[in-house]
Amino acid sequence: MVVLYGSIVCLGLTLGSRGPMISSIASRLFQGPAFGRIYGFMLAAGGAGGGLGAWIGGFVQESTHGYAALYYSGAAILIIGGVPFIFLARLIAR
Repeated sequence: MVVLYGSIVCLGLTLGSRGPMISSIASRLFQGPAFGRIYGFMLAAGGAGGGLGAWIGGFVQESTHGYAALYYSGAAILIIGGVPFIFLARLIAR
């Protein structure tokens, strides 16, 4: 039971800190009058991805009878999603 409660506390602390970190980083990267639209799109896209991801993941798992395709596609999406932030950091540094 100690491991369970410890896991719950650690997960709660990390997920609870995600929201303020995302909004703080976004406000520093995307300053100006368009920030509201950009941040709103980020929140909407995150919600849509969270909602659709479970359905699509279930469909792919049932179609392929395994999780390998989901792991590989998840890794590819993570890499593709991270590339713009590399270039964004370089543009802001200038």
